[in-house]
Amino acid sequence: MPYTGSAPSIAAVARQDVDFTICLATVLPSWIRAGKVGLLAVFPDRRGPHSHYFRDIPTLKELGYDISYITIRHVVEAPPNTPPHIVRVLEEAFSKAVKEPSYIDWAWKNFVIIDPLSAQEFRKEVAESYPRIEKVKEMLEE
Repeated sequence: MPYTGSAPSIAAVARQDVDFTICLATVLPSWIRAGKVGLLAVFPDRRGPHSHYFRDIPTLKELGYDISYITIRHVVEAPPNTPPHIVRVLEEAFSKAVKEPSYIDWAWKNFVIIDPLSAQEFRKEVAESYPRIEKVKEMLEE
């Protein structure tokens, strides 16, 4: 059943309108604390830095599902053809900001994984994600 976002789909699980949903971890804290939802599995291929909030929850691979991890990121964007020197300034500013103790504390409390990438690294990750996304779409259509 399609929903307009993670929050409505989590609400549907809490109301028991649906049996499960796939969503971003950042929408879960209040629902988990209230005991309204439970986690069944996480997407990362392995436990560790990418699943440190849910150490006791199995990965899909551990449960026998051959679904490669697809990273969902919150990104800072700039217009196309932004001059490289401006991109570097933005990358440096955000790289510094994500190391601030207050941001790290906020991220931990809100299930936000801090894993910054440069613009070039992000472009590569996006390109590598498309075949995995297509595989998941095919599996869901079966």
